[in-house]
Amino acid sequence: MLAQPLKFDPGTDFKYSDDGYVLLAAIIEETSGRSYEAFLATELFKPAGMSHTYFWGTRDFGDPRQVAALQRELDSKLTRPQWGQRGSGGVISTAADLYRFWKALREGRMVSKLTADDLLRPRTVRPNGLGIGLGWFSSKTQGQTTSFWTRGNEDFGYNAILIAYPSEDYIIAATSNVFQGEEPWTRVVQEKLESMIVLQGTATNSASRHR
Repeated sequence: MLAQPLKFDPGTDFKYSDDGYVLLAAIIEETSGRSYEAFLATELFKPAGMSHTYFWGTRDFGDPRQVAALQRELDSKLTRPQWGQRGSGGVISTAADLYRFWKALREGRMVSKLTADDLLRPRTVRPNGLGIGLGWFSSKTQGQTTSFWTRGNEDFGYNAILIAYPSEDYIIAATSNVFQGEEPWTRVVQEKLESMIVLQGTATNSASRHR
């Protein structure tokens, strides 16, 4: 990975890649002396109370009593811990646990509140207005307020989204195993709910101004 030529000088441009997350997972293992999975379970999932979040291959997540079946068949090699997924994916969760993750992040139970703010802060803003943070993105809603979001596995298997609307004081957390055509179902849900949230927020603010 490190032998690959750079597409551009660091800090001069942005292009999404899973490789950075994989490299970060390796750094975590080297510096902590623990496996990536053990580190996240202890330092992130447990403090956040995420009792229904785990890694592919660490339990029978194919059991229909536990998790919905995949809509798209995956190579079995993808569903066990391996360096193609470690750091960049390979975690399965619930909407409730994603909500707990956001609450713990904002309340300083996983990292300090200053560190959490720094994770969300855009390092660069794309021409289309997309803000690029550290593992997080930001964008404008239909009402021109700011949302912060992250999501995973948009092209195969399970998909999830976690998006926060600070001005409206709403959070959307959605998980799914299906797609609408090529679009993950979680994005369909998020887009529908966001329009309702923004409209409600606009109506509430308007009513407050006229009181």
